[in-house]
Order: sequence, then structure tokens, then C-alpha cells
Amino acid sequence: MWQAVTDRGEVIALEAVDYLVADDGADNFSIVLADGGAVEGVKSLGFEMLVATGLPVDVALDKATVLFEDGGAGGSVTVTGVAPLGTVSVLSLDGRVIVSSDAKGRDKVTVDVSALSPGYYLLSAGSTVIKFYKK
Repeated sequence: MWQAVTDRGEVIALEAVDYLVADDGADNFSIVLADGGAVEGVKSLGFEMLVATGLPVDVALDKATVLFEDGGAGGSVTVTGVAPLGTVSVLSLDGRVIVSSDAKGRDKVTVDVSALSPGYYLLSAGSTVIKFYKK
């Protein structure tokens, strides 16, 4: 599935885009959506392909709290409320495990993501997976 990504990091599925509109000489434009809404003040737009993994994304972790360092995944991700024998993993969008850490009886697991390249990843804790962006 293809998606558009604005200069502000907003992600829009391409099937939701109706058309783009801008005034002559303007340094930004608007994305008019098929549902009649609009994303205004866009300066640039990139495109990326979201690889289907079969994993659920964009859902909250059941009974767990996720803390991304500095308001975004810069250097580490901490998950509290993990099952004592659970595992927290960071996966690529194609489902490959990149980094993993076992809870080993602890309630809190911190995963170092500082070595990852900027981009989208999946965070798996138990049976739930969420998508995040590494700065």
C-alpha cells in the first residue's frame, strides 16, 4: 500500500487523496482528501510503500505503557507492564526482528534503538504490535 508523507510527518494513504491544490506562487499547498477534508500548509510530500506484514499496527499495548525517549524514539524505548516472561522486540516493516529484550521476571524493559536508521519500525510486546517512527 502506498502512502504520502508530508514535511510535518503526517502519513496519508494514497487512496484517501483526491487531489492537490495550490495558489500560483505559493510556497505551500493543500491535500484535498476523498472524504472532503484537507491537509493544509504542506511544503513537500514524499511517498513510501507500506509493506504488509500481517501484524496488527497502530493499536495500544494491552496493560503496558510505552515511553519513547525525548518524545520520539531517539535512543531507547521503555515498556512497563510486560508479562514476567515476555519479550519486547523491534521489527522491520517486513517482520524481521532487529532488536529484542526479554523481561526476565522484570515488569519494565528498555530496548536500545539508537543504532537504528531513521524510519518506521514495529514494536512488539506480547501479542500486540504498534508502529513507531525512529528519529
